[in-house]
Amino acid sequence: MNRKIGFLLFLFTISFNVISQEMSKNLAITLDFGGNSGLYSLNGEYKIAKINNYQVNARGGFGYCKIKGLEVISAPIGLNLLTGTKKHHLELGLGASYIKGMTLFTVQNGTTFESEGMYFIPSIGYRFDKLTGGFIFKVYYSPVIGVFDFLNKEKFLSDMSQILNRTITDEELQYLSQMGGTYYPTIRNDFGYFGVSIGFRL
Repeated sequence: MNRKIGFLLFLFTISFNVISQEMSKNLAITLDFGGNSGLYSLNGEYKIAKINNYQVNARGGFGYCKIKGLEVISAPIGLNLLTGTKKHHLELGLGASYIKGMTLFTVQNGTTFESEGMYFIPSIGYRFDKLTGGFIFKVYYSPVIGVFDFLNKEKFLSDMSQILNRTITDEELQYLSQMGGTYYPTIRNDFGYFGVSIGFRL
């Protein structure tokens, strides 16, 4: 009986190691700057399909930092398609990202407000990836398209009224959005956005 249990544990250990090694070949870790992340994010990527010379990956990540007391948060997810089977690839991607702090609005007394919303982020770019392990590098174009804004306009106007010690009207808000070259903190489209990634395939 003990021999049977020992043999089964031995088979399980071998199977687990084989599966783990196979899964690790499909897993990659990248650090993104700009692009899908807004500012930066640490991402995990996993191969979910391979058809002829094409590979499909699912990815997800998270980024957080504080700048002068302001929180900048990002949580990108998406799919990307790699062409080719060697180390140089065209990469096409479709993704979405929650980003807080993509745009900032600073008033006269120095108080700063952050934008917060969901963005649709397609991408196209070059990727260096041997696909069997090792270093990953990519550079890509990724327009940032706002789809849902979390800004509470009433709260923002109330906070502004308290800061400036007077009531802020919608007409004044239009003026404030241009004041000093800063921005009213709604989410905004940015069609000139690019990203860079470095990483490692396990």
